[in-house]
Order: sequence, then C-alpha cells, then structure tokens
Amino acid sequence: MGATLRSWAPGAVRPLPSWEQEAGNARPVLAAEDFAGANRLAELARAYRLEPTFEHIPLSGAIDLNRDGLIVVCGPRLSQDVAGVLATDPRFRFEKAADGPWTLRDLTTDEVHRAGMDSDPATNSDVAYFARLPRPDGNGLLLVLTGIHPQGSLGVIHLITHDFEDLYKRVGTGRFSCLVDVEYDPESNEPVNVRVRTPFYNHDEE
Repeated sequence: MGATLRSWAPGAVRPLPSWEQEAGNARPVLAAEDFAGANRLAELARAYRLEPTFEHIPLSGAIDLNRDGLIVVCGPRLSQDVAGVLATDPRFRFEKAADGPWTLRDLTTDEVHRAGMDSDPATNSDVAYFARLPRPDGNGLLLVLTGIHPQGSLGVIHLITHDFEDLYKRVGTGRFSCLVDVEYDPESNEPVNVRVRTPFYNHDEE
C-alpha cells in the first residue's frame, strides 16, 4: 500500500497548509484545523514508510507548485498560484456569493454549494473541494483540498486517512475532482460525519 500512496504523491509527501493574516493579529496564523490536518497526513505517510516534510504557503500566496509530492491545503482566496491550478478544473468553480461568502459551483449541474455555517439558519457543516489536478508546468499532478472553511479541509483529510484504500479504488492515479460534505462538532471543530457530496468526476475520461 505504500506504493499506492507514493503514486498519489510521489517523492516525499509535502502537506502545504497556508498562513493567514487575521484582523487585529500582528502575526500570521495557521488555522488549528490545518495544523492538525497536516500532521494527520504526515502520520498516514509514515504508516506507509514515506517521509513527510512540512512547508507552508506564505502570506504572499506565492508557491512553487511544480514539484513532486505536494498535497496543497489551500483555496483561491489565499494564493493566486493555487487559484490558477483550481481554474483548470472543468467541473467546479469557486465563486463569491453576492452576500460575501465563498461558494462552489458544479459546472455540470450548475448547482451552487454553500457552507452550512454561511446559510440561514446556520448549521455545523461545511462543503469542501478535493481534487488531483495538473501542475502549472504540465509535468505531473498534485493533490489539492480545501474547505470553504478550515473545518471542511479537516473533513477531507479525515476522508483520506480513514478511507484511503477505497478512495484509491475509485479515483486511481488520474485527474479527478469532487465535493465533500463535512459535519463537525462545534466545540472541537472535529469532523463527525464526512461523505462525498458529488460524483467523483474523472477528468481523464472527458
């Protein structure tokens, strides 16, 4: 199974969460959920005798994505480099709603998916994006995942670390994307129910 994980992220596994500047905080911060998620991905790598290395996307959002082994935990808001990769997905688009929150549009059905915490009435749920997309240089693929909020990112990582073998059977090593529903505990922000919300769209079959 180690070879399988290596085929997902060849080379050293490099989880890439992003720093963020919060209002009223002089120092950049890393969401607790992203920190926990990066460590869980590293634990999965070590379980399959792969060596993880950690790296953070800086506040500028500038990052070299043309490397092996990247697992990018970041959305379009915090990095133009990541946004450029996400824009190549033929199935989904990140869009800002008229009232401000980010949403995800399924280009196949034209359905707009909105996080529960941004809805009225609000719920303890998020929508997350999960994909394997081409690197900017076209010489490989990278895994990218992000919730509309950090709780969603942690939910996708929960899916990877708990259902990796099933995921591999469903998506193999090619290009794909899907959306994931994440219900979470409002006290701990830990996922309590994670399920795939859309089909696994196989880009290589299009």
